[in-house]
Amino acid sequence: MKITLKKRYLSISAVLILLIIFMLVTGDGQKKKIRQTRDLITVDTTELATYDYDVEMGYIGTLYAANEFAVNSKVAGRIVKMNYDIGDIVENGAIIASIDDTQYQLEYKQARGKLDMELSKVEQKQMAIDLAEREFERNTALREEKVISESQLEKAQYDFERQKVTFNVDQASLANQETAVEMSGLRLSYTKIKADWGEGEEGGTRVLAERFVDVGEIINTNKPIASIMEIGLLKAEIFVGGKEYPLFKIGMKVTIEVDAFPDESFEGEVERVAPFLNQQTRQAKVLISVKNEDMRLRPGMFARTNVTFSRREGVVMLPKECIMEWKNADGVYLYNDEEKQVFFRRVQVGDVHENNIEILNADTLDMPVVNVGQHMVRHYMKVNHVKDIQKEEPPRKGTLGKKPTPKKKSTANPEAKPKAAAKRAAAQKERDAKASAQDVTKESSSKSNQQTPSEKTVDPAVQSQAVPPKEPEVGVKPSTEKGTEG
Repeated sequence: MKITLKKRYLSISAVLILLIIFMLVTGDGQKKKIRQTRDLITVDTTELATYDYDVEMGYIGTLYAANEFAVNSKVAGRIVKMNYDIGDIVENGAIIASIDDTQYQLEYKQARGKLDMELSKVEQKQMAIDLAEREFERNTALREEKVISESQLEKAQYDFERQKVTFNVDQASLANQETAVEMSGLRLSYTKIKADWGEGEEGGTRVLAERFVDVGEIINTNKPIASIMEIGLLKAEIFVGGKEYPLFKIGMKVTIEVDAFPDESFEGEVERVAPFLNQQTRQAKVLISVKNEDMRLRPGMFARTNVTFSRREGVVMLPKECIMEWKNADGVYLYNDEEKQVFFRRVQVGDVHENNIEILNADTLDMPVVNVGQHMVRHYMKVNHVKDIQKEEPPRKGTLGKKPTPKKKSTANPEAKPKAAAKRAAAQKERDAKASAQDVTKESSSKSNQQTPSEKTVDPAVQSQAVPPKEPEVGVKPSTEKGTEG
């Protein structure tokens, strides 16, 4: 009977030993497999997606006034009045400034006086011509009657012709003097410096942009007085490259944004396209007209222009970071879930929209595309996918094959937690005090060969910490020192 029990115990022991060895081997193998998996590069994948978007290009340009010119003085003199200042709205024909016109008034009066003299001369000549003509006609009649000689008739004819010639000279002098009067009158009008521009010109409100002179300043002819700027209609100037140059057409709609109004956009349209590209920059100038009826935009602002060329729908795209270069070719890494490896596949790329790029040969991408870790993998490399990491995590020690025990919800009264914590702290403090007292007792016992057991003492401070104070005996005054609570 004893031998049978012994054999049975040996058999059970052998089975237990084999079971333990199997568990150890299985655990080590699983850990080794997980370690090998962790040594692989971890990747993540994405799928192809379709997008609908507008094909547009953005350009940086500058706004400037559609029309701008300087108002110059046509005569010299001293400025006696300025009627407009910077920022004032100016109408067509408005008088910007006035020059002292005293001298020009006198010159005009002088010219008028000379004109009157020339008119008198012409009138006198006209009377002389009439008289000479009548004298010539009378002498002609007398000659026919042979009352006067031929020489007398010729003299009368000469006087008549001479008066006509001098009359023509006087008329020319009169015309010259009339011109002098007009010139002096024009110079007098130039003392009123006006802002004039052609009638019917496009645009709207014009303002005085700059003022170059002050009252009292003496200026010369052709001196700039002020500059007038058209701000009701602005122009934006951008430069485009040769690739998109053929896409620009007159009348295309353009959206414009400025830093002064970041949440708003303004409409414009292409007005002019340069017929050539600059040889140095290989770019062409494009002018965009922008209506500024509310006059919030100002010349000189930076303009971010967006030009919409067309709209595309159903475009197959991938994130740009998926595109890698291998052997001088663009491509992507595809992930084979069965083999747990990646391989390189060449692709043809097209347009770029935001952070995505068009894939022209999307039909060749029949597997997920690597978008995380693609910079570290190589062709036909074994990898680890993100989705498999959680599946291959090893179980915690001592929990192999066991389900985690759910934590029980505490039903204790919330008010009892602070009291229990205080009791635990007090008990811990008492244990620490006792341990300190034991340490002191051991140190004092090491000096036992010098002191008798009755002579061994304990530090009062330690004793007061280690042992709570006792109740005072009858007739004995209690100590005034406070002991430390255990």
